[in-house]
Amino acid sequence: MNLYEILEVNENASQETINKIYKIQAKRYHPDLQKTQAEKKKAEEKMKQINDAYSILSNEQKRKEYDEDLKQARLKKEQESKAQIINEMRQNYEIEQQRYTAKNTNNENNSNVPNSQINNNNKKQIYTKKDYIKDYNRRLKQFKWQLFIKRLKENLITIFIMAVIITFIWFFPPTHRYIMKIYEENTALQFFMQIFVKFIKVIKETIIAMFK
Repeated sequence: MNLYEILEVNENASQETINKIYKIQAKRYHPDLQKTQAEKKKAEEKMKQINDAYSILSNEQKRKEYDEDLKQARLKKEQESKAQIINEMRQNYEIEQQRYTAKNTNNENNSNVPNSQINNNNKKQIYTKKDYIKDYNRRLKQFKWQLFIKRLKENLITIFIMAVIITFIWFFPPTHRYIMKIYEENTALQFFMQIFVKFIKVIKETIIAMFK
């Protein structure tokens, strides 16, 4: 937990906001306002953290230095995460390579075909780094496609629900009269509606022409 989280303020908060939040927190966790001894002890520990955080965030120079340290720490964490992903990919590649090597060895031991043909088959079956990257990209594309389908379904459901709501509003007499009244009194809305209707007609005619 960083100092901003301890003080419960946004990292882009102004100095005025930090001062106000500090006063609220100091009042909230003041030991004398706690009911039990356990709550008092907990509040004392919390107030120590709040005071330490405020002593840095209330000082312009110290806050600037802390922000830079926080930025570097996050950058380091991001680099470590990337390195971990690359390491996992390398380990998976080595596991797949060992699996294919073992499979080829078993095939060689159990096969009665000539050695020259076995060697040719082994060369074709060696699982290279290029093969792993190809498989990884294929699985990534499959995942993206599945994610796209899922989002498409969610969007279609949302559109269907909105269409049902709009249809109900349009055919419900009180709301229909209200909408028509607004439409008749608003010339700009009439203009845009005419353009929209023409646009829909053009799309309809284009689709019909494509399938003739």
